[in-house]
Amino acid sequence: MRAFGTGNHPADRRVRPSTAWLLAMVMTATAAGVEREVDPALVVKPLVSARNQGARNDARWVRCFLEGDKTIVEIRSPTGIGAVVLERPSSGWPSALVFRLVLRGLESFSVGTGDMLVQWRVPGGGGKGATVTLRRGQRELGLDADSPFFSRVRLVGGRGKIPLEGGYFEVPLPAALVAANPARLTVRWIDFYR
Repeated sequence: MRAFGTGNHPADRRVRPSTAWLLAMVMTATAAGVEREVDPALVVKPLVSARNQGARNDARWVRCFLEGDKTIVEIRSPTGIGAVVLERPSSGWPSALVFRLVLRGLESFSVGTGDMLVQWRVPGGGGKGATVTLRRGQRELGLDADSPFFSRVRLVGGRGKIPLEGGYFEVPLPAALVAANPARLTVRWIDFYR
């Protein structure tokens, strides 16, 4: 018999915080030759829902690091479909948070706060025709560059063609989405609908 609370029981995976991956972000000050930890780090957790029940741990495909003045959340998902929860650091959300999606396609990428969700879609032809929508409750609105919730998807490398080979999608998080300082962000991605 497996003991509850030791990590050996199936229920432990749903209730124990040890499933969270605390990803330490390290910044190197090259001019001074000094390394320092950035405090506090973002916490990335698997998304546990009624449908998912913690069956997979997509957090293992996510890492966070600093690149200049930006916090990068890099997602390398071999299955192409996944979801995680980012928890707000005690100091608040980083001023510049950028998602780097190392995927072959981007049929859907969304970041939600609970009461609102921004979704990006890139059609098979590449960055042309990409759409950004905002959902609040049952209302879904198409966004343009004038909206504070809009950000443009950028294809980096991979010859700008989908399926993207050797490149990634870069999506800056709109500051308006975290202006109310939500406790967590739910992040979901789908490379191609199956």
